[in-house]
Amino acid sequence: MLHAMKTPVSKSPLYGILDLGHVDSSQAVETAEAMLAGGIGILQLRAKGMVKAAVLDLARRVAPLCRGAGVPFI
Repeated sequence: MLHAMKTPVSKSPLYGILDLGHVDSSQAVETAEAMLAGGIGILQLRAKGMVKAAVLDLARRVAPLCRGAGVPFI
């Protein structure tokens, strides 16, 4: 289901990258929450080399946070 975003991607102030090469996956949701609270306008999940099922699981937990904040999730 698509939801309208508060800020168009082209006008987003901060582009946040949640990189699991730098953030432990056990802290990823809390880190995403902090990034959203800090005012990022876009959140990208980067998970090179991780098992696809684990990435999908994490994405399913982070995506609703982004939707709730009106922030595009990549």
